[in-house]
Amino acid sequence: MQTYYCALVFILISFCHSQNIKISRHVNFQFSENVNYSSNLFLADDQDGNRTEDLVLSHSFSMNHAQQRRLFSYSLNYNFGYNTFLLNDNFNFASHNFATQISIPRKNYSLSLSSILGASSELASLEFNDFIVTYQNTNAANVSWQINPKWNVNAGASYQAVRFPDLDDSDSDIFSFSFNTNYRINDRVSWNVGTQYNIIIGGEVQGIPAVNLGLAINSQLPGIYWLDNISFSFGFTVDGSFDNPLLFNFGAAGAISKQLNWTFNGSRILTFSLIEDVQIQTNVNFSLIYNLNEYISPNIQIGFLHTELQDEDNLIGLVISTSYGYSPTNWCSMSINYNFNTRDDGDSLFLGHNISYSINFSF
Repeated sequence: MQTYYCALVFILISFCHSQNIKISRHVNFQFSENVNYSSNLFLADDQDGNRTEDLVLSHSFSMNHAQQRRLFSYSLNYNFGYNTFLLNDNFNFASHNFATQISIPRKNYSLSLSSILGASSELASLEFNDFIVTYQNTNAANVSWQINPKWNVNAGASYQAVRFPDLDDSDSDIFSFSFNTNYRINDRVSWNVGTQYNIIIGGEVQGIPAVNLGLAINSQLPGIYWLDNISFSFGFTVDGSFDNPLLFNFGAAGAISKQLNWTFNGSRILTFSLIEDVQIQTNVNFSLIYNLNEYISPNIQIGFLHTELQDEDNLIGLVISTSYGYSPTNWCSMSINYNFNTRDDGDSLFLGHNISYSINFSF
C-alpha cells in the first residue's frame, strides 16, 4: 500500500511540473485534500477526560468569481468542505460558506458592502458534547473617507445572526458599530484613534463599548536592519465583567537574512463564545520562515492562547507546530505539518498530536 501511495505522489509531482492549467479567466477553482492524524479528539466529557484518536480526510472545494467594472467591483465565493473520520464515521460532517462583496471606489471615499452565509457542524472541543450545528449570517457595510492626503476616516456597521438548531436558548444576534480615524505623520509613522460598540442579544442583552488608540511604524527602521515593520494599538473596554479590561494589538516582522524571515503577533480582543456571551482572548504567536529555495519553505510556529471568561474561569493553551511547503507550479502546492497542542481548563490538562499532509490545486 505504501508503495502505491508513494508512486501516486511521484506521478502527481511530475504532472504538476509539466502542466499549466487555466480553465476560465472569469472563475477560479480551488480543490484541496488533507490527511490528518489526531491523537486527541476531545469528546467534551471533561469530567472523565473522554478522548479518542482518528485519521481524518478533509476535502475542500471552492469557486471564486471577481470582476472590476467601471463604477464598482464585486466578488462571489462559494466553499464546500467535508470531513471524513475513518475510525469514527459518526463524526463525519460538512460545511458550506457563501460570500459576496461589492466595492464602490471613488476619488476621496469608498463604500463596501458584504454578506456571508455559512452552515457548519463541528466537533465539540471543550464546550459541548457531540456535534454542534451552526448557521451564521453576517452583513456588513464600511465607508472610508480621505479628508486630505494624510487624514483618513473609516466607519462601519455589521449584523451577525448565529443560530444553533440543536441547542435551546443559545441563538444570538450581534450588532457592531465602529469609527476610526488615521493620521499619517510621515512616510513611516501614523497614528489612529477609534471606538467600537457591540450589542449582543442572546439570553440577555449586553452592550460593550471599547476605545482604541494606536501607532504604526512601517518600512525598515534606520539602524535596525532585521526589523522591517512594527505596529501596535491599545484600548480598553468599559465593562465591569473582566478584571483586566485592557485590549491591544501588536505586530512586527523582519528578515534576519535573505532566506530567513520572522513574524511576531500579539492581541487581546473581545470575542463571542457559546460558553460565555463575551470573552477576552489573548493570543501570542511567533514564527520563523526559511526559504530554502523557490519550491520549499519550512517554518516553525509557537503560539500561546489565554481565554478569560466572565465567570472568572480561564482556559490556557499552547501550540507548537512546524510545516514544510513545496510548490512545484504556480497552481499546485503540497505541505506536511506537525502540530502539538495543549489546553488546561483548570481541572484537566489535555495534550494532542496532529500530523497532516495536504495537496492544494488552483486553476
